[in-house]
Amino acid sequence: MNMENGEQKRDFATVEEAFASLPAPLQEQGVRTGHYAQAIFLHACAADIYPDDLKVRVRLKQELHETVFLAARLSQIGKALVPALYHEDRQDFSPEERALFQKHPSNGARLVERLLAEDYKSRPTDLNTLLEGIEGSYEHWNGEGYPAGLREQEIPIIGRIIAVARTLDQVAVRKHSEAPFDFALQQVSESSGIMLDPVVVSLVQDDRTKLKRIFNRFINQTRAIPVTPTLVSRRAFRPMALWYRPVVEIKSKKTVAYEAKMRFRDAETYTDYAAMEAKIKQEKLVDDLSVYFLAELCDTSHRLDTCAIFYQYLALTPPSGWLRKRGLDKDVAKVLEDTQTEPSRICLVVTAEQWQQRTKTQLENLARIARLGCKILFSGFGIAEISLADLQSCGATLFRISSAVGPILEDPATTSYLKELAAAGITLMAEGIEKKNHRALFHRHAITQATDQLGGDFVPEDVLVESELALQSP
Repeated sequence: MNMENGEQKRDFATVEEAFASLPAPLQEQGVRTGHYAQAIFLHACAADIYPDDLKVRVRLKQELHETVFLAARLSQIGKALVPALYHEDRQDFSPEERALFQKHPSNGARLVERLLAEDYKSRPTDLNTLLEGIEGSYEHWNGEGYPAGLREQEIPIIGRIIAVARTLDQVAVRKHSEAPFDFALQQVSESSGIMLDPVVVSLVQDDRTKLKRIFNRFINQTRAIPVTPTLVSRRAFRPMALWYRPVVEIKSKKTVAYEAKMRFRDAETYTDYAAMEAKIKQEKLVDDLSVYFLAELCDTSHRLDTCAIFYQYLALTPPSGWLRKRGLDKDVAKVLEDTQTEPSRICLVVTAEQWQQRTKTQLENLARIARLGCKILFSGFGIAEISLADLQSCGATLFRISSAVGPILEDPATTSYLKELAAAGITLMAEGIEKKNHRALFHRHAITQATDQLGGDFVPEDVLVESELALQSP
């Protein structure tokens, strides 16, 4: 490994490129911590804490809340500069290795300063707030933190807020008890005056309802699952399985449906359909596997109903060859009848790639399946890549735009096209559109549902059910 001054030799062109190089769990933790920190920061502004401390007062301004979110999200970005071995503190580190690990906050601050200096040229206060948050969030109230060993009011207030937010998240994501969030609040309180600022900790206790909503929003990313009935763990050893992610209603930020992905067990891990596609086609298993997964989707529908977990539909992208099978609608009807599943609960997804390879049989199949009462979702399309007439002829009820549409959401052609689809009664969805200025345009275009990083990634069915049951626990 080529290292210089304890840093891995990596050149990043942007902050987002550096952030994307982090392992997925660190990225997810950054997003969650950002939401917690932003909520605590806004409460601190309203509560006017430390009114006599000028350094605090100049930072506690509500207009800086997005900067605080970004600082918390990027608070571990310095780990992008070192090998994965140094992403977590370990008991067997030598003094030199521990010193290298403890440099990540200052290394991260320097990296962000270099990459964002031009963008923040006219906003030096925002940049300083950002850097203070990144570098100061690992300092401890008692002076035993790092990288500088600052204590109490020497630690920048944004760093103190992020430290509390991260501690809350780190504890809450673990499986500790029947009430994991309450357990996390207790642990934060016990760290008050030792690792954490007591005044900031008191804000967390006061704002527990809002913070619990953040915990609930991201529970699918965590292991904070209480003990649940036997019903929730009966899938673990299947050689093939469906994994699920939430479909979120944008306005309420509530899960309204789930999208499934086919997964196949390979030794101790699961791989996706793309990695198995050639072998499955070679063995001529497309039809059998497709029926199997459709039946499992129906089984999951009953399972969610039994557990009283709300959802409008379950969506599945089947292998493309299956959609071209003659008499497919009869196979679907038989599965629905055999499993006694309400057709409107099942949604078949048609990708842009599948549409490009469409056949007359495929189009007829989609229309007939729609007439059975199933939902049809066209997914991953750009603007005007498919006409309203084609969507209607296939019985489409949902349409998901690709992430590439984000930058052109303000274009008149985009507005006209999406307005036409919405007026025809087609539910509009977004996929992977994360930028706030793009998401702000969703309402204008009647985009009401989304699947993205904030909603959560695919998880095994057991984890989905356990998570949703956890949300229902007192």
